[in-house]
Parts: sequence; structure tokens; C-alpha cells
Amino acid sequence: MPRTKKSIVFCHGLWADGSCFSKLIVPLQAEGYECIAAQYGLTHEVDSSHVPMLSQPGFVLDVIRNAASA
Repeated sequence: MPRTKKSIVFCHGLWADGSCFSKLIVPLQAEGYECIAAQYGLTHEVDSSHVPMLSQPGFVLDVIRNAASA
């Protein structure tokens, strides 16, 4: 059966983890959406502005590459 609804990916920010989306995921899945909540550590630390992908792009690329190959 072809998928008719889009997939939804939730990405938490600082001071939270993937479980903070649990009350959203269940009803959305019941409506037919595929939902994924990213779960990543909160220990990833670097001197940066509030936009690390601009001030520290090499560090951010390393984090993404490490996560993608895990």
C-alpha cells in the first residue's frame, strides 16, 4: 500500500531528549504518519555562537558524519 502521509522527524533541543515528543507521536501515528524522534546526547560541547553550523561548521559536520555512520 503506498504511503499517502509524510514522515515527521522530531529533533529535540537543549535541555530535552527525544521522549519529550511522546505525547505527539502516538496520535500522529494513529493518523497514519511515520514519526521518528531523534535521540542524541546532550554532552556534544564546543565554543560557538548560538549558530554553531555557521561559526564551527567543521565541528558540526563531524557530529553529523559520526551520527550517520553509527
